[in-house]
Amino acid sequence: MLKELNPAKKPYFDGFVANPPFSYRWDPTEAIGDDGRFKSHCLVPKSAADFANLFYSAGISVCILVLKKCKKPDDVLFINAAEHFEKGKRQNRLTEANIDTYQFRKEEDRYSKRISMERIAEEGHNLNISRYISTAVADQEIVLKDTHADPIRIEKDIQTAVRKHNQFLKELGLPPLP
Repeated sequence: MLKELNPAKKPYFDGFVANPPFSYRWDPTEAIGDDGRFKSHCLVPKSAADFANLFYSAGISVCILVLKKCKKPDDVLFINAAEHFEKGKRQNRLTEANIDTYQFRKEEDRYSKRISMERIAEEGHNLNISRYISTAVADQEIVLKDTHADPIRIEKDIQTAVRKHNQFLKELGLPPLP
């Protein structure tokens, strides 16, 4: 999407960042053409806002793809930061922990996982995060004996409170509660 028609003059990149949803519609204005991201390139079409960095004040969840030419590991690091960010006024921010996870390719349950290229191929090259990282929390085990003990304790506390209250009512010469 560069303006330069001569392929020899086009810049080359070692990596780039993209953020689907792809083909999101937007309404570019002339003023946006002065934005540093577009100044030396053309504005992206109305039907392809994903080429214009939707991050700032986007009202939708985004997925960040970081693609590098010099990538060494033969796997893909998936990070589900949907619950792991600093809430901002107009823009949420990734934390240092998010950045460390990416930089050092750390794996953590329900948050990040390294997936082999073979597994991704088995999944039909589907890059949906939920296919690889489950955020489901296991149901808490309920011990019936403990659960049954709670209402019994609460009932005893109620009876004690009623007796104490009735004592105050008696001192005031009022009829007791049943």
